[in-house]
Amino acid sequence: MDAEDNNEGSCHNSEDEIDASLPATPARRLSNLESLENAQNNQGSFVWSHFEKDENFKYNKRATCTYCSKTYICSGGSTTNITKHLKNVHSIQQETQSTGVNVLEMLKAPKWSYDHNEMINNLVKWIVIKQHAFTIAEKLEFINFIHSLHPTAKIPSADTIKSHISNFYRTDREKVQNILLNIPGKISFTIDCWTSPSVKSFLSITAHFIDKDWKLQHILLDFLEMFDSHTGQNLKETFVTGLKYFSMEKKLMGITLDNTSNNAVFIHLLTNWAIEKRISFDKNDNHFRCFAHVINLSVQAALTQLESEISKLRDLVNRIRASSLRREKLKMACKNNQLKDLTLIPDVPTRWNFTYEMISRSLQLKIAIDSVTLNDRDLKKYLFTKNQWAELEKIKDFLFLFKEVTTIMSGFTYPTLSATIPLYNILIDHVENVIGDVNVIGDENEEVIEDVDDESEANSGNNNENEWSQTIKNAAKICRLKLLEYYNKTNYSYLISTILDPRLKLQYYKDNEWEDELINDIQQKLVFY
Repeated sequence: MDAEDNNEGSCHNSEDEIDASLPATPARRLSNLESLENAQNNQGSFVWSHFEKDENFKYNKRATCTYCSKTYICSGGSTTNITKHLKNVHSIQQETQSTGVNVLEMLKAPKWSYDHNEMINNLVKWIVIKQHAFTIAEKLEFINFIHSLHPTAKIPSADTIKSHISNFYRTDREKVQNILLNIPGKISFTIDCWTSPSVKSFLSITAHFIDKDWKLQHILLDFLEMFDSHTGQNLKETFVTGLKYFSMEKKLMGITLDNTSNNAVFIHLLTNWAIEKRISFDKNDNHFRCFAHVINLSVQAALTQLESEISKLRDLVNRIRASSLRREKLKMACKNNQLKDLTLIPDVPTRWNFTYEMISRSLQLKIAIDSVTLNDRDLKKYLFTKNQWAELEKIKDFLFLFKEVTTIMSGFTYPTLSATIPLYNILIDHVENVIGDVNVIGDENEEVIEDVDDESEANSGNNNENEWSQTIKNAAKICRLKLLEYYNKTNYSYLISTILDPRLKLQYYKDNEWEDELINDIQQKLVFY
């Protein structure tokens, strides 16, 4: 019996329905409960209470989640994938229990009674997790909803909810503090500044540590409001305030930051503060630059050389996305050309990976895009030639490795420091392969080669699929300089962590032909570290 047959058999027949004419005896209640549960079991998998079958489910086997609208194909009627989706995404799973035990438990279960404190706790958690305004509890519609569930429920005011949240925070802060103070080792921190929609500035402090069970953990330690500009002095004062608040000063081991000038000042001032407090912290050995941010700076520098190629696509994507009629035409073009019905991805200037995603998605839909562009008078100037699409394909290939490395280094459930040096070298090798002859790369003062004619450049770049246009080579050259700038700022902690990684060890440096003198130096540092 397939999933469709299960669904068709879900309706109660006359034998499954409870007979209200029977006397209300315990035996009757037990019989009716068993009959009702057996009828529910005939509905098939529990997932159909949470997924909606497509109207053509019998043929396409498509089902859509009623919570997040994600669609799955139930191959052969199997519900394995959607069962995993409910468990992993929505924390919903079927309880395995026998019918008889379940019924008896239901009969023995104590009568439900309203618990005001439990309601308050759950209400406060809901408001915090869903980021609702405190005043939502004072809205008439919300009050009516709660009273429809329990007419005598006393709903707290916004001020009371605020008070409860403060109490929850104090309780949880004490729990976090006890955990961190009792771990056997020290703690590394990452910090970042954020501005809220209401234009308030905050400094987030995240603690990373290994617990007593040798598991890597992380926790958002604090979210401190900053009342002045993001100067190095203010960053230092705010960060130290957060450490003191949790009594974490002596636990400080390292700190990871973005590569901005105010952070450089912050690290210098933090080192001076540590010296005064006799805390082991040094700006050279305990400061780690966010590698994902280094990649962002390097790629952003490269993209300045590719702007002419990318800007045309960016404008076209924005114009199609801004028009409902053009979006519909693109959808039809995808259907006519047997392409997936995908949405164009816009570029975001501050995040280079969106540039990659924009190019990648556009290449997937290039046939449909050409169709829309060719038949729209106002878009004809954005029509891409075969060579221009080929150049965008090469730009995507150039950026792909940076995307992969960024994904690896953005993880927080596994250590990343030991992979930094190897990944730096992989990226540097990549850009040098694009540039070509490393011996003629030159230094940072050397100017990039001026762009040649677009059409001839594209043609020359396509004579050999492994060749790169001069524009991309110029971009790679600038990217390489930025990578080397920060690569040369890495400290011995990076090198030593690579040795301590059982996947790499000292053999990594030998396999990659590092100089013997440097390898011996790293070994000595490891001994006395």
